[in-house]
Amino acid sequence: MAEALRAQLVQHEGATPSSPAATQAAAELAQARRSRLRAEVALPPEERLRRAEELGRLARQAQPRGPRKVIIIFDSYEDFYEWRKSRLIGA
Repeated sequence: MAEALRAQLVQHEGATPSSPAATQAAAELAQARRSRLRAEVALPPEERLRRAEELGRLARQAQPRGPRKVIIIFDSYEDFYEWRKSRLIGA
């Protein structure tokens, strides 16, 4: 993330990657990440799990999945036939 921030500062502000502005922004970002990590680790495991599940639910809402497309390759027709038969039977 720090590298992406530096690149963005270079692009938008004309700063160099090692300029004081880029270095300061990267340091602030690193400090914010450490603070966030400390706060998250201090939570009980149940709360961390609840938050993770909530984030997963929100992610699915934001970008729902469509039907998946799968390509399956078989070595022989017999292998395909056995696979198809097992899917039909439900084994």
